[in-house]
This record gives sequence, structure tokens and C-alpha cells, in this order.
Amino acid sequence: MPFTFKQRLLDLLAIGRVSNLPTVWSNVLVGILAGYALHQYSQAGLPPLEQIAYHLLALLGATGAYLFGTFLNDWKDVPFDREHRPERPIPAGRFRRRTILLVALGFAIGSNLCFWCFSFRTFVVGLLLTALIILYTWFHKRTPLAIVPMGLCRMLLYVIGFVTMAEGPLLMLITTRGGPWTQVFGQLFYEPLVRSGLEVIVMGLGLAAYVAGLTLVARYESRPDGHRYPRAFLWFLLFIPLITHLWWTTLRLPLPPYDWSPAVIGILAAIPFVAWTIFALRNLGNSIPVFVSRTLAGICLLDLVAVAAITTAHPGNLIGGPGPFFLTPPDYPFEVFIQQPLLLGLFPLALFALALGLQKIAPAT
Repeated sequence: MPFTFKQRLLDLLAIGRVSNLPTVWSNVLVGILAGYALHQYSQAGLPPLEQIAYHLLALLGATGAYLFGTFLNDWKDVPFDREHRPERPIPAGRFRRRTILLVALGFAIGSNLCFWCFSFRTFVVGLLLTALIILYTWFHKRTPLAIVPMGLCRMLLYVIGFVTMAEGPLLMLITTRGGPWTQVFGQLFYEPLVRSGLEVIVMGLGLAAYVAGLTLVARYESRPDGHRYPRAFLWFLLFIPLITHLWWTTLRLPLPPYDWSPAVIGILAAIPFVAWTIFALRNLGNSIPVFVSRTLAGICLLDLVAVAAITTAHPGNLIGGPGPFFLTPPDYPFEVFIQQPLLLGLFPLALFALALGLQKIAPAT
């Protein structure tokens, strides 16, 4: 029988796992905020609408990379799905396997073209993201170690958001200025972005651990041998981001005059993430897909912790941002987020709600 347009549309939404796109956008926005707050940024002086256009381009590139991964994953998993998940679009005959591959390649090309519009460094990070997506897709049914490239893919979303806004790259060559290695790799590695880059990388590693944990559980979704994932290791992976995201604002002693407000704000921002993750873990024994879906949406709550940490630890580096609270009325609508950066926490919260809403339309796994 012919398939309806509605059925095909729902299939495409399912193949694309579109309910997880808000978490991708949330990750990139954290990186963009870090580029603003932790270092000098390349888009300084542009009108607000032009800056927003740059942000949207970064989000578009990350969206393309994510959809490349989901479509490529369904193309690669056809032999497995024919045996274990015959209701999926390709095994059920609603889409040709070759068509899905061509769509995936189109997303990959579009994504990297978006990153090329920023800088050579951003383009290189985009290529690395594409390579990690391919690596995960090729090995994810073969070895549990595939959770590592999946986690690193999420980490690179922080990095991509950061490098689109920051003046420099994330690392510095250990060499003298003007040396031969500096001349060769100067476009990728140069001063002075070491400290700010390390903060982004540390937070990215926490995000990578969290995503690796939920990906490890997701491997057991279609397996008949039950829930035999290492529970203690899972808890470690899911909660280690509390250290990586808060160590530089909460877990280190404040200097005189002993302002504890960053620590208090960071802890308050962590409460929704902790509560939601524990809620998901308590229901893990009943349904792996439900657990994975909830923890995927919880990525936005982890980003809320990152936003609170960044805005309270580096308020003076935000555009015109002398502190986290209002000092003067905003001159234009977007300036409200400049003068009161803590309001940026509304973005991950809204994206969290959007992710949960989209899960009612398209499955997250």
C-alpha cells in the first residue's frame, strides 16, 4: 500500500531524532557564551542582529552535523534493524537505503560549509566532528568503546561554539614565537587562549562523560541479555560533570573579599540537573528507552550549570557586562542578556522543555 505524506514525515523526524536537536543547540550556545565571556571574541563591535546571524550559522552547522550522524546511523544499521527492529523506516521499505545515505552526505557537506564561513580553525573542528561521527557509526555495534567518540562529538559542540566567537584557537604550541612549527600551524595554534580554552575543554570532557554514560545504557536497548551495564560506572559518568562544570567557581576557595555568590548560584543551577538525573536513574530498571530519552533531554540542564558557572565567574568579560545584575535599563531588547547574564539560563531551560515536547512527536532513540 502507498505510504502517506504524514507517515513519511514522521519517519524522517524519527530518523533525524529531532527531539534531541534542542540539546545540540544548547551545547553550541554554551560554547558561544564561553567565547564571549572567557576570551576576546572576533565578532566584537558588530550590531546585535549581525551577531545573532553568526550564532544562527553556528547552530545551523551543528544541526547539519547532528542530522548527518542520525541518518548515517540508520543507513549503517539496516542489517541489524532487519533482524531486531524491522518496523524502522528502511527495513519496512518506506525509504530506500541509498536515499538515506545521500541525505546524510548532504547534511555533512552543508554542515562543514557553515563552519567554513567562520575560520579555518572552526572548519578543522567541524571536520574532526564529522570524522568522529563516522567513527562512532562504524564501531558502535561492535564495541562498547564506541561511547568514547560519541562523547567527544558532544564535547566538540562546546568547542565549535567557542571557536566561532573567540579570536584564537584552543591550544598553544609549546615552542618559541616565530619558530618553524608556529609558522606551519600558526592558523590553528597560537597565543593567548590557553586558560580559557582549558576551561572549555574541561567542561566538554564532563559533557562527554555524561553522554558516554547514557550511550552505554542505550547499547542494551535492543539486546536480549537484560540490563547488565556497570551501574557504579554509570553513576560516575553521569555525575562527574558536576565537578568539571563547577570546579572553577564552586570547588575552589574564593579569594578576598570572599564572594561566595558564584558558588551559591552554581549549586542552585545544579539542583535541577541532579534531581532530573536521579529521577531518570530511578526509572532505569523499567525502561531503557525512557531513561535514555530523559537523560538526553537532561543535557540542557547540564548546560544550565555551565551557563551559571560562566556568567558568574567571568561577568566582567561579557559585552558591557559589569556584573550578573541590572545596573542600567537596557537600550535594546537583546541588551537585557548583556546586563543580566544570569537570564541566559532561560535558554537551556526552554530548550529542555522543547526537547521533552518533541519526544512526544519523534523518539529520542
